[in-house]
Amino acid sequence: MNKGYGKPVDWRCLEILTYEMLAGIDHLTIKIQWLFIKNIKRKNQVSEVL
Repeated sequence: MNKGYGKPVDWRCLEILTYEMLAGIDHLTIKIQWLFIKNIKRKNQVSEVL
């Protein structure tokens, strides 16, 4: 029961932490902004057809 996480999880966390420190923004914020822009573009395409 005392398994915990492996080394790949540790490396991924280190990668995310390094990115956030260098970029000054977390990776999830960028993904959310990209999805938001994508949804706006999709709605504009639908309204152009109408």
